[in-house]
Amino acid sequence: MSWVGRHQTVSARGVAPANGQEAQRDVKVRSNSFNIGLGGCGTSSFGQFGAGVSMDFGSFKVMTRVAFPDEISATEYDKIVNELEIYSSLFLHIMVGNMGNTVIGVILRPYVQLPWFLVDVAPVNDAINSYTSSNDPWQIQTRAVVFGGQILLTIHGARN
Repeated sequence: MSWVGRHQTVSARGVAPANGQEAQRDVKVRSNSFNIGLGGCGTSSFGQFGAGVSMDFGSFKVMTRVAFPDEISATEYDKIVNELEIYSSLFLHIMVGNMGNTVIGVILRPYVQLPWFLVDVAPVNDAINSYTSSNDPWQIQTRAVVFGGQILLTIHGARN
């Protein structure tokens, strides 16, 4: 079992068409999940190696805010997309430093997370491109496939 939190914030500055003044827009994406999985490992002289799968339950959120650059930090984010998600993940399991009687080890876990359902991100397009979004499709669906990695610390009793 694990909890994985991911987020990204992107900022852009430009001239606002409505008033001709400089504005800044921030877009924040969050994808958090609680993961339950199974895997198998084999031991070598370098550590343990294995692979596994997990079922992940989480959320996918997109928020945005726009303001003058000197006022952006005081401006609240508007939630644009807020979806509950189910994912499946495939991961590799590489444990190093956990040989013999060692009680502390490090796990390196690269993974790919595949969503079960499509997410409609048309509201993001409406928020970011409000002057031109009426010409775009009313529904823009995507699957947010995630490639990532985890570094985990494992602590357990000494082996005999």
